[in-house]
Parts: sequence; structure tokens; C-alpha cells
Amino acid sequence: MSVPFPTGRRVFFITPHQDDETISMGLIIAHHALAGRRCSVVPGAKGETTTAINAINGTTANGWWGGTHNLTFEDRPPVTTAEIGDCRDRELMDACAQLGVLASELYFPVSPRISAAIPPADYVATATAVITEIRALDPAAGIYTMHWDDIDPQHAAYGQALKNLHDANPAAYSDVRWVVRESQATETGTDHIPAEQYVVPGTYLSEAKLMVQHAARAYQAWAPHEQRYAVGYHSVGVSLWPGVVAGNPNWIVRP
Repeated sequence: MSVPFPTGRRVFFITPHQDDETISMGLIIAHHALAGRRCSVVPGAKGETTTAINAINGTTANGWWGGTHNLTFEDRPPVTTAEIGDCRDRELMDACAQLGVLASELYFPVSPRISAAIPPADYVATATAVITEIRALDPAAGIYTMHWDDIDPQHAAYGQALKNLHDANPAAYSDVRWVVRESQATETGTDHIPAEQYVVPGTYLSEAKLMVQHAARAYQAWAPHEQRYAVGYHSVGVSLWPGVVAGNPNWIVRP
């Protein structure tokens, strides 16, 4: 099976961090792409605040790497936060190509993305500006983002912003979905979010799973002299990626 050139209706996937589109939305995006829909991916944060920078720069050990980086041995300087953000964007671009998203459908908003320069109190306002800007490109398009009760504050900000816009104008924001991370969808503790499993039709399922597996490889590419630092796998390599590669389902909440 191959991904057809998109001729169907458009869907925006606003991914707060560069890897959410694969970890939490991968099967959803792949299904839409295989069905011929126009999939547009929007990175909603710069991602430079990740604590993975400590492992990449050798100040902490990393379970996925299997030890501690030695910068002298690797013949490289420490990575800066700006370089981490740029690397994460490149990882996302490569992953999206495997999910069937055309390069022309990657949108880096003009409005400021959530970044280290923006205080947490302004996260929701920042996310609202990004969502409003993106919706103006195609008011008839559907929108997916992470859930407002996600345990990550930047994820939650995008979920809350979309919820606020939907609640204020449900007619304008009728075709919206919130994606729930697997752990919160399936656990029974205080962080649990009631969600439904996103069902990929059998016609597309095996191919969609393979596309997600391939997308995951973009996040484990280690080539420091090419400014590739496997940020995605240094970040959550042992906790989240095994389930993604195994083809675990995605989870959503509808309005």
C-alpha cells in the first residue's frame, strides 16, 4: 500500500512537542494520510526546554543510551538549547515524512511558539494564538491536539486553548479532537483521562503501524557532527517508544 496524493479534506495536527505526532498521534496521522486526506502538522513548541539536553551533554546518564556521553571522546562541544530546538524540528520533519505528511504541509507558525522565553502563565494564551492562526488557513479543517489534562503543562496548554475556543464558538470549532497519552488513557490513578481508542480500519492498520515504526527511527538518529542528537529517544527512549514501535493504539476525546 502507498500513501496517495492528498485530495480529501484537511486535518491539522498541532503537536506541542516534536515527537508527540509520532508517540501519541502516529496511527491517527498515518490513517488519515493513507485515506487520502490532507494532513498538516504544526509544531506548537520550540522544544528546547527538554531535560534530555543534560544526558546529551554528558552531565547525566541515560537509560536509552546505556551510559553517559563523553564529549571529549565524541570530539564535540556541548549542545546549546537553540541547537536542541533546531534538532527537534529536524527530527519532526523526518518523522512526518514517514507518516505520509508532505513537506509542504509542515507549518511553523508566525505566532510565537511556546518556548523558554514564555512563562508558564502565558502558555494558554500563546497556544490560543497559534491555533487561531492555523485555523485561519483553512476554517473547514479538523484539528487535533493533546488533552487539556495532560500531565505535561505545554501539552495541557494546547488542549485547554482548543477547549476554550470550542466552548466559546462550537460552530467554528466543531471538528476537533483531543489526543490522550496512552498512560493516562489506560491507568486508573488520579491522572486518568477517560478516552476512547482510535480505531484504524483493518484495511490500513498494518501499513499504519509500519509507518509509525519508521517515523520513530527519526528520533533515534545519532550523528552529532550533522547536528543530530536523538533527542526523542534520549528524552523518553525507555518509557514511551517501545509501546509506539509495538503498535500500541492512540487514544482520543471528542467534544
